[in-house]
Order: sequence, then structure tokens, then C-alpha cells
Amino acid sequence: MKCGYCNGTGEHINDANRMTTCEFCGGTGVIKPLTNEEYIRSCSTEELAKLIYKIAVTDVLMDRFFTAEIVNAEIVNEHIGIKEAEAWLKEKHDA
Repeated sequence: MKCGYCNGTGEHINDANRMTTCEFCGGTGVIKPLTNEEYIRSCSTEELAKLIYKIAVTDVLMDRFFTAEIVNAEIVNEHIGIKEAEAWLKEKHDA
């Protein structure tokens, strides 16, 4: 994925108005796609609040975490739910 900070050039103008190597991509112009976990760790408070709201009020993750384990309000197998959450955190983040 092209670095959004330097627009893929690998360089940007710093505070001293000098061209310098981009610290976000290390000068490559490319950044790897973030996993969901990396994205969450990089969120501002507002971004994190929006993500929590999205997860809480939509079915965005419910089908993955609570498939056959929850029927008619039965108790969910915590181990399976945690493993599903860990798998989701390692997936590529889709903005």
C-alpha cells in the first residue's frame, strides 16, 4: 500500500523546510497493510470510540464470534469466542 504521509515518494519536507526520508515508510514509499490489531492500536480516542460503536450496534463481528454457540440466548463458549477474536485481530484491516 502506498504511504499516505509521503504519497509514495519516500521523502517529505520536514519542519525545517528540508527534504527528509519519510519516517512512516522508512523511505520505501510503501507501507504494509495494517492488521485489525495494528489499526486499533493506532486509533485516536475518537476513532476507537467509533469502532467500538460500530461493533456494538451492528452485526459486523457477531456472525463470526457467536455462530452455533449462541442460540436462543444460550451461553457462549468463551474459548471459541476468544479464538475467533484473536483471528480477527490478525486479519488485514479494511477501512
